[in-house]
Amino acid sequence: MTDASEVIERLRTELDAMDDLPVAEHVQRLTRTLDTIVGELDELARTIPPAR
Repeated sequence: MTDASEVIERLRTELDAMDDLPVAEHVQRLTRTLDTIVGELDELARTIPPAR
């Protein structure tokens, strides 16, 4: 699993770079960003032991 701080920094960098892009590109990048966040949360959830 990727270190959470690395993921957050990568997402911040990508979002900051979007300032001058057209709306369609914003939507595509935000979709990828959300997919990344969901993937990281899914991996994190798998590390939590089941409740007994």
